[in-house]
Amino acid sequence: MLNRVVDVYRVPSFFGVGGFGTDFVVLPDIAFNDIYGDRYLWAKGTIIHEFSHVWDVRHSLLLSTDMNNLTHSFGPSCPGAGKCHVVYIGGIEEPPTIYARTNQLEDFAESVRSFFIPGYGILRPIRRKYITQVLDNHGLP
Repeated sequence: MLNRVVDVYRVPSFFGVGGFGTDFVVLPDIAFNDIYGDRYLWAKGTIIHEFSHVWDVRHSLLLSTDMNNLTHSFGPSCPGAGKCHVVYIGGIEEPPTIYARTNQLEDFAESVRSFFIPGYGILRPIRRKYITQVLDNHGLP
């Protein structure tokens, strides 16, 4: 699964935001529009973000899980019997963006995006070190 091709689909923005699977990414037109002053930078960031999800999924979500084990940003919330879900709990280091607080998968993708696009978010030391180590290990967790 690790060396398979990833198909890229560009869709009209009314389909919503980007998406991903083990073999594809979906990039909405809005990612290529000039919404933040530099459309090329935004497009690059969106591509990095969505491919980061593929990278994580192809490693059975170990990348996002391992990073969360270091930051403790997400944990279980069980408001009712048998109705547990994972929520942002703060942890020992802030994620790089507000969107990264959505879940540990988005935290990982936004962290990788911030790693490659300085100034996009604030990538703090634990996440930066983790991503550096994973890249130095040829992309393996």
